[in-house]
Amino acid sequence: MKGYTEINGIQIDHRIFTEKFCCDYEECKGACCYQHIPGVELNGGALSYYDAAEILLHRKELSLLCDKDDQQITREQPVSKDGGNFYTTLKKEKCVFSSMCKGTCVLKIAKDKKIGDIDIPLSCQLYPIVWEVYPTYECLRVENIYDEICVCGYEKGKRENVFLLDFMKAPIIRGLGEEFYSKLKDFQKDFI
Repeated sequence: MKGYTEINGIQIDHRIFTEKFCCDYEECKGACCYQHIPGVELNGGALSYYDAAEILLHRKELSLLCDKDDQQITREQPVSKDGGNFYTTLKKEKCVFSSMCKGTCVLKIAKDKKIGDIDIPLSCQLYPIVWEVYPTYECLRVENIYDEICVCGYEKGKRENVFLLDFMKAPIIRGLGEEFYSKLKDFQKDFI
């Protein structure tokens, strides 16, 4: 069922209620962090001003966790700015915090090691849900830019019978709060 519903002033893509999804990191190895998409120019993970400041403050420690090829850029420019918004820096269209040799996000390692107040960017944690904030409205929508890459996540969600909304509980609460998540769950009952 396509369409949007407004909850607490935020437009909610109906697919958030109906899609089944469970990230299959073991299969894709975090491909959305490094996979080039022909004809699409991407920024890295979207950062709040606070998240960007934490990364800049701890960039030396973070660089030591990165793959050797990414250590210098992580020390020099771990954060990029585009149109007033902050993002993790991309190097050859790969997020500099995507560690191929460690097989995970360096920012996740930093969080586990309690380096500053660093966490995975909310935009990355939410994917394939995208939270867009405009001057006149906000929306949560299901992005399809990585559908080809995320097919294993949709297949795993169907196999394990996990709804996208359930899989994304932690990042939705992190960004919008428990009360908002509860409203989404209540509303989901009309779709399943």
